[in-house]
Amino acid sequence: MSTDQLLLTAAADLVAEHGVDDVTVGEITRAAGQRNGAAVHYHFGGRDGLLDAIVREHHELLDAARAERLRVLDASDDVGIRDYVEVIVEPMVAFLATNRGRAFLRIQADRFLDDRSGPMAASMSDIAGRLAQVMPAADAAMRTERTLLTTLLINVRLGRAAADGQPEPEQIATLSSTLVAAVAAVLTGKET
Repeated sequence: MSTDQLLLTAAADLVAEHGVDDVTVGEITRAAGQRNGAAVHYHFGGRDGLLDAIVREHHELLDAARAERLRVLDASDDVGIRDYVEVIVEPMVAFLATNRGRAFLRIQADRFLDDRSGPMAASMSDIAGRLAQVMPAADAAMRTERTLLTTLLINVRLGRAAADGQPEPEQIATLSSTLVAAVAAVLTGKET
């Protein structure tokens, strides 16, 4: 395995277990079996660059999974908000099954809470456009608030689930269905 892959794996394992703020570059370097303390800086430009690489890797995976789900939906005549929410949420929930995925979810949640989320996965532009076509009529400010609220809800809830460690399959299923229902309810504006 290459040095950059060793560093990515070590960082993911440590972030998945301890969180973003509780992992140092030195710990990552040691866990990767590197003697050169500057390895993270050499390969990634620093700690943030290493975390960005984990995020980019998962954005690519999200884009591929979402593109496939959208192809399936494109063949259907009856597509609604809940269908698009499943396209957004379910591939992210699947990341709970691996250390690297849980690290990504924790990084995303941390960045959202600190208002430094950075770019979204490319697939989100397409999905946002499709959602806008099926969402109930609302003024632009209301749509924006609903979108921000649901984005925060998804990322923070999954980050919290990732912090709890690897869940059992039935916990993943419950989390996924509950999160999809909650996000769909916010986007539709339905009160219960």
